[in-house]
Amino acid sequence: MKLTNNFYLQEFVPKSLYRKWGNNATWFIDPRIPKLAQFVRDRYNVPITINNWHYKKEGIFNFRGFRPSNCAWGAKHSMHKGGRAFDFDCQIPLKEIFADILLNKKLFMNKGISAVENIERSITWIHVDIRYHIGDDLIIF
Repeated sequence: MKLTNNFYLQEFVPKSLYRKWGNNATWFIDPRIPKLAQFVRDRYNVPITINNWHYKKEGIFNFRGFRPSNCAWGAKHSMHKGGRAFDFDCQIPLKEIFADILLNKKLFMNKGISAVENIERSITWIHVDIRYHIGDDLIIF
């Protein structure tokens, strides 16, 4: 199921969830998440990889979007488990993307991103999420 110009539902949910729920797996992700992924893709004008389990032979990522509550990946109360986060990588050096997010944090926040993981902790991916918080600054954790 196509959710935006460049993203399909399978990119935001794990394989087992999609197999069980099909297109109803949209119930598990916040509808803002695909729009944010599209914004990120458009901003850098390159494809970004979230989940790719649905690609033949090369798909290794399964939990970069929604993670079920029993998923061992990530923190117990991760935003992924509420369908409010995604991790990605792309052809652009991730340190450049992280620096751009920090330099243009108001733009990213206006698009709905409220938190980003410090690139020193997540050196092979960028994590963004839409957690609720009081304050007018981007959360960096």
